[in-house]
Amino acid sequence: MAQEFVPLAPKTTMRTGGSARYFFSVSSEEDVVEAVRFAEDNDLPIFVLGDGSNVVISDEGFLGVVLEMKISGVSFEEREDGVVVVEAGAGVRWDDLVHETVLRSLWGLENLSCIPGTVGAAPVQNIGAYGAEAKDRIVSVRAYDTHEHRFVEMDPTRCGFGYRTSIFKNEGRGRFVVTRVSWGLSRTSQQNLSYRDLEEHFKGSDHASITSREIRTAVCAIREQKLPDPNVLCNTGSFFKNPTVSQTTYQNLVAQFPQIVGREIQNGIKISAAQLIDACGWKGKRSGDAGVYEQHALVIVNHGNASSHDVISLSQKIIDDVYARTTILLEREVEII
Repeated sequence: MAQEFVPLAPKTTMRTGGSARYFFSVSSEEDVVEAVRFAEDNDLPIFVLGDGSNVVISDEGFLGVVLEMKISGVSFEEREDGVVVVEAGAGVRWDDLVHETVLRSLWGLENLSCIPGTVGAAPVQNIGAYGAEAKDRIVSVRAYDTHEHRFVEMDPTRCGFGYRTSIFKNEGRGRFVVTRVSWGLSRTSQQNLSYRDLEEHFKGSDHASITSREIRTAVCAIREQKLPDPNVLCNTGSFFKNPTVSQTTYQNLVAQFPQIVGREIQNGIKISAAQLIDACGWKGKRSGDAGVYEQHALVIVNHGNASSHDVISLSQKIIDDVYARTTILLEREVEII
């Protein structure tokens, strides 16, 4: 049943934004169908909300139908090829799922530990951290196709995964409502210590004896040192994507800011947006109650009474300044609604 004028700020980690004109809490696929039908009958757009950890809601709110994803349930299936297929409802908290997999001594999700949000948001955003991405382990995504009015099973080739993006965020935005996701994990060690911080953490250790649980513990400790707890200081985590630039642009950048380190990838040089923002002098700066986190320049925080306008305006000032200084155009990772 639809609720009206439900405040959304308390349902996001930035704690800003207005209300939903209509609001459904969906705990089953039948609830999803009902909510979508209501939106269509009233010619209104829909927006799916998980934990609200990667979104900034406008101060005016959302003048459509918000579906708060609450579909739960996790199952484990052992396959003959040694793969353990883990299926989870889109409303399951992401880190609860990761924690459960490492408790069962499974490999594959440990590098993605302590990322806020829900399982359903993982393929939408193609979440990634410490050398791993969601797409690396996704077997299939189950979603409701609002155009064809049926549930579909989508393998990774149909999901259009890219750096912090997918079909669900681009051409399929508003069309698909993710309800369940299946992951292919392993019981045999598949360590990924390629990320520099993890490599440093385990330097001198016997890699053969490192468990997925130990990697999870290390990832959580590293994240805790760098990123603020949204329950203490309101934020959405990484606000900007790490840009990829040409070799020429990178050489020019290093001549200006020698401290910036790049990593060669297939289509160019990937650089740290945090280092770039820091080099331009934004770390720790505030505009009213919106500010750049003093320990990590990739994070914009709400110091208490910031509005969504304040947050978005600050992010645009950063984008404009970085571009003016470097000709590199930063892109927001968070979704602006």
